[in-house]
Amino acid sequence: MRKAAVDAIEKELGDILSVEPWLSLITDSDYSVRHAAIKNLGRTGDPVAIEPLLTALTSDGNNVTTVIEALNQFRDPRVTEPLLLKLQSIPDNLSDERGQCDDVRDIVQALSRFGQQAVAPLCEALKCESKEVRFTVAEALGAFGDKQAIAPLIGVLNDVSLKVRCSAIRSLGELGDPRAVVSLSRQYNNDDAGVRWAVISALGKIRTADAALAISYALRDKSAEIQKRAITLLAETRHVEAIGALADFMSDVRPQDSSRDLRIQCVKALGEIGRAEALPLLKNRLSFKALGGEQDEHVRSAIADAIERIEDGIAKIKGLPRSASDVPVPDRLPRPVSGVPILDDLPRSSSD
Repeated sequence: MRKAAVDAIEKELGDILSVEPWLSLITDSDYSVRHAAIKNLGRTGDPVAIEPLLTALTSDGNNVTTVIEALNQFRDPRVTEPLLLKLQSIPDNLSDERGQCDDVRDIVQALSRFGQQAVAPLCEALKCESKEVRFTVAEALGAFGDKQAIAPLIGVLNDVSLKVRCSAIRSLGELGDPRAVVSLSRQYNNDDAGVRWAVISALGKIRTADAALAISYALRDKSAEIQKRAITLLAETRHVEAIGALADFMSDVRPQDSSRDLRIQCVKALGEIGRAEALPLLKNRLSFKALGGEQDEHVRSAIADAIERIEDGIAKIKGLPRSASDVPVPDRLPRPVSGVPILDDLPRSSSD
């Protein structure tokens, strides 16, 4: 009968948005009646509905998602603290049978609607007991672009949960702040290949010289896939430090068929970077075949293509001579891996 009465109220009101009929029904003993009352109170957009909805957030465990969706209609600062308290009350051993993981995502999304005002509450939520909360919050903070999240996210890099740590790593990459380079590079010393991949991917988004030097350590990773990823990221940085790192790796890698693809990728990366500093390195590899230069004809062909690409690029820059031999290049390039203080404490792989 009460459900029929609710249907009648909705039909009678139509598009008229009024809180009065619903305030008394939000505490009804019937779940479906409460659900309708919560939904319609949110539709009204009337600030009078906020306090009853906040009460329902803690008292009506079966309608949490509906309450959050209703509160999403308001941009009232009174909403943020109760939502944060709700996050803090979620246990670590939450059960998804009750949709608690969805509750976490819905609450974080609701907080996110407050824009920059949500950053401080979300940073506070990184201290929550539930790892699902910490993971979801760390992931959300990367989308804000707010630098006040840097320090809290760096703190989460020591979280007991691998899932949370990886989320923080990705978000620090999204924020792209150079202050995270040292902390991210320390996370590279991890047995989990997924963590190492996440670290260098995050460093690749920071795009500083220090980040490029940190990525260069991954050229000697035991995983060929991570090595390839590092080469791609170094090419994207276009830093002179990347040239030295790639050249060193080409010199150190054993000239076997299995390493051909890596050497060719290194050469192509140097061509993509397109800086004159790479020319003497490439020409040396091409010229002295009999004296320890590149032996593989496939790699030599890639080197010739890279040299041509760099020289063509230089020739298109107004004011520079067309002949690449006339372009001044430095006598020395940075020695990346051994010269990176922030990575000195990281062991090299056994293949080094």
